[in-house]
Amino acid sequence: MFSRHMFEAFTPSVGPCSDERRDALIGIANVDVMLSFRGEVGYEENFSLSRVLQRCACFESTDPRDSVYALLGLTRDNSRHVIIPDYSEQNITHLTFTGTMRYLLSQRNQPLDNLCGAGLGADRNIQELPSWVPDWSRTKKGQQETGGHYTAGTRYNSVIGYDPSNYFSLHLEGIHFDRVKRLSSKSGKNPDWTTLDFMFSCKKWFSETEAVARSHAKDPYFNGQSVDEAFIRTLIWDQSSYDSEQRRPSTEQCFSDYNAVKLFYAISEILIPILQSQPPESRIPESPLWDQYRDICSQASRFLHFAGNSLGMRFCVTGKGRMAIVPPLSNEGDIICVIKGARMPFVLREISYRERSLYNLVGSCYVHGVMDGEIHDDSIDAHSLGLDIV
Repeated sequence: MFSRHMFEAFTPSVGPCSDERRDALIGIANVDVMLSFRGEVGYEENFSLSRVLQRCACFESTDPRDSVYALLGLTRDNSRHVIIPDYSEQNITHLTFTGTMRYLLSQRNQPLDNLCGAGLGADRNIQELPSWVPDWSRTKKGQQETGGHYTAGTRYNSVIGYDPSNYFSLHLEGIHFDRVKRLSSKSGKNPDWTTLDFMFSCKKWFSETEAVARSHAKDPYFNGQSVDEAFIRTLIWDQSSYDSEQRRPSTEQCFSDYNAVKLFYAISEILIPILQSQPPESRIPESPLWDQYRDICSQASRFLHFAGNSLGMRFCVTGKGRMAIVPPLSNEGDIICVIKGARMPFVLREISYRERSLYNLVGSCYVHGVMDGEIHDDSIDAHSLGLDIV
């Protein structure tokens, strides 16, 4: 049950992925989460509310407030004593979620990790929420939302404040260093697609983003890498391992894995239609092509697993030629900042209100070459600014 590859066995390769099948897949993943909790309880793990909310992102509830309230019993911090379930009509959902986020931002241990699940860059169920408050009612794939490997702004202490006249306003400090300029299309999955349809859509998206990178990104890249290598590392968020000490792939591995994906797609275009035309009871024919296909599947799967963080988002080349993976609803002209104390960079949208600059949080992003604290106060073409986020 703890093998990711087991989930793939439940994915249809011929027919469309029905609502029932998708619900079943989510249910299987949630069973995996529950088994993980059960095992960790035996080791007396200290479950914070922040951790529990992230781990349970795929669970649903009839009352959206239970996306928070129902999890309090799993926590071992003081959240259950501070956040008191209130189902009154006056305590509507966006008040519950805003109060919960204010509590999370008051914690000492990496409070800004919780911002990674917030923003207007993806569809939301609760429209009244401030942009800096996550919509915990939105069932989503559990991905690396905290960006735990990265240290983009952690050289600085976080500065967190509130406007006493506006409960829904958050004040942070950041360093503005770039803007969104050129955006790819959004990768995604249509409910009526087969797995083969989705595979070809991903292939097309990779080709499109590669063309955007070669046409507009700085070459050689800021860190001296070729534009092709920097592009591959951007797609996989510069990861090829779960080990935080050994996560970055070598140059050779980058190109080898990416070429394996291209070969995987090319052979799939030949073999999958053949497989679909065979009766279900027929065995997969033995041939050198099938043997080659099996050999590259593992290598391609590794690349596609880490590139999974990019699928559903958009590839971006910034105004200064950097490559980034940004939220799907990002717009050209949005600013990119390192928020002091945060692991990830963020996309923000400037808005004006009574001759005052306010910002909407669009969401966290991956920007190649700035994830390890390379941007700081005295960086060329970067400047500090106060961020009043609503």
